[in-house]
Amino acid sequence: MTRATVGYRACERSAAPCPAPVSITMEGANQQVSGTVRDIGGNTSTVTVAINLDETPPTVMASRLPAASAAGWNNNNVTVTFIGNDGLSGIAACSAPVTVGTEGRNQGASGTCTDVAGNVSPPVTLTGINIDKTPPVLTVTSPANGATVTTSALTLNGTATDPLSGLAALTCNGIGVGQLQSPFSCSLNLNVGANPIFVSATDAAGNTKTFDLSVSYTPPAITSVNPNTGKQWNCDAYSPK
Repeated sequence: MTRATVGYRACERSAAPCPAPVSITMEGANQQVSGTVRDIGGNTSTVTVAINLDETPPTVMASRLPAASAAGWNNNNVTVTFIGNDGLSGIAACSAPVTVGTEGRNQGASGTCTDVAGNVSPPVTLTGINIDKTPPVLTVTSPANGATVTTSALTLNGTATDPLSGLAALTCNGIGVGQLQSPFSCSLNLNVGANPIFVSATDAAGNTKTFDLSVSYTPPAITSVNPNTGKQWNCDAYSPK
């Protein structure tokens, strides 16, 4: 509240003037101010009032939930809450929580708090909110899903991009790709038969895109010739033991 002045007014003619008004200029709670009046008959009356004066605005802090990733990104909405502190009259209200849900870099939210005396804090702004809800774009360019190859060594090629938070990880069958770049490639060793392959790309906000395919490895047939008869036959190049 603003500074207060306590004045006195007698209900009937007084024998002496009423006390001079008293101005309260110091902050504090329950400050006692008394005044006495006397009537013509010599009777006196004393009145005491309690004044609470708080002219100092409260302080305010802003906090966010959930916290950002180690890279400084979130992949969902962020709620900013405002908490005030006032050592004299106490906090009456603070700005309502603000939800930041739009994708983008370095977003923020501002708020204030008001104390019981009506003082309003300077606004506080929490900045640096980075939100990316969109997974990377991941494509395997070769081999094709369902392809059959005749060698066990396979090079997988693809592209992976993330325009907002950027790529944080690329894996082929759980093994990290050496360089985070697009296009990318990874080397795999296949077993005879169908081989499931799992490729994943994760951005700095924790969004993940996966690409699953299957490639079959069929060793080439070997043609043998019987030197005695000249008869030919085929056998697999791979013989499990």
